[in-house]
Amino acid sequence: EALLQRMKSIQGIHYPKWICQDAVHSLRHVFSPRAGDVILVSHFPLRGLQRLIVALVEGQKNPWADGLLDKPYFLEGGASRRGVDDYLAMIASWPGRRCFKTHAFPQLFPCRWPIEHHCDGIPPKVVVLVADPRYALSITREVASSIGIGTMAMPAFIMAALEQNILLFGDYFKHAMAWAQESLERPETVRLFAAEGFASHDP
Repeated sequence: EALLQRMKSIQGIHYPKWICQDAVHSLRHVFSPRAGDVILVSHFPLRGLQRLIVALVEGQKNPWADGLLDKPYFLEGGASRRGVDDYLAMIASWPGRRCFKTHAFPQLFPCRWPIEHHCDGIPPKVVVLVADPRYALSITREVASSIGIGTMAMPAFIMAALEQNILLFGDYFKHAMAWAQESLERPETVRLFAAEGFASHDP
């Protein structure tokens, strides 16, 4: 119950309460990624891994540089806090390749979907990160506690997440399966990666 009080439902999917439903829906109709853009999708918080990928996409030399993640990369968050028009104007000014992130299911993906690309340059890509559910739930609990979305013991959190389906951004397994299906249907745009592989000597 404490968890639900800090969430809102958008098309049956739990989001943080401050996410604006109108902003999510507007992005789906007005935002189109440009050539070279990369949109990261993960059900779980990315934390340090986001630094590595943003630096890679944007051509930054140091993933630990101060200010690397100062830009509002979280699409639904940026549009909710700044308003859709102001947010789109802001990201349009970013030079070079752009990296964004979302935790959305395909049906709530915050841009025109499927992505259409009719210009020169590298088509936009969707990079979906999946992980061992034990890792995903552990880091989700850690971040949820740090931002005030419920503090509870791990067994209680697992029960709420898996048995009662009280989990930000919906069911973890359905999320992974939905994006796996998209990668089969649109292999030129969507690709799945194991998050653990980024820290492995044998990815």
